[in-house]
Amino acid sequence: GVAGEYFVMAELTRRGYVASLTSKNTKAIDLLVSDKNGKQLAAIQVKTCDNIKQQKWKMSSSVEKNDAANLYYVFVNMNDGAEPSYYVVPSKYVAYRVAQDYKDFLDTPAKNGEKHRETTMRTFAFVDEEEQMQYKDAWYLLGI
Repeated sequence: GVAGEYFVMAELTRRGYVASLTSKNTKAIDLLVSDKNGKQLAAIQVKTCDNIKQQKWKMSSSVEKNDAANLYYVFVNMNDGAEPSYYVVPSKYVAYRVAQDYKDFLDTPAKNGEKHRETTMRTFAFVDEEEQMQYKDAWYLLGI
């Protein structure tokens, strides 16, 4: 996870933004980013996975409530050591999708036919490749 945060900070800096890591006790925000004048600001939560084939990011149930207008998730796939891929997704969409996917999970029987047990763990995965490509390198969504 920490590597993903540094990669995102480096990518934002490379693109001309001002990016800074928050302290580790900052809840739900890993990076603050702004334009060079400090007039536009966005908060970023970074989630990292390292498997090129299975792009799922682990999250907690709190994501369903973290939907501020200026909060974005940057999902990083470390691609098994190759160049990372970045997906910039607004928090409102992540909150909606994670809640919907969890509801679907609970409504679908487990392999043994019984109901799934409630959990605080969640995952985020793109619906399909088209959706994934919509958010790939979508830094413009930050509005900065």
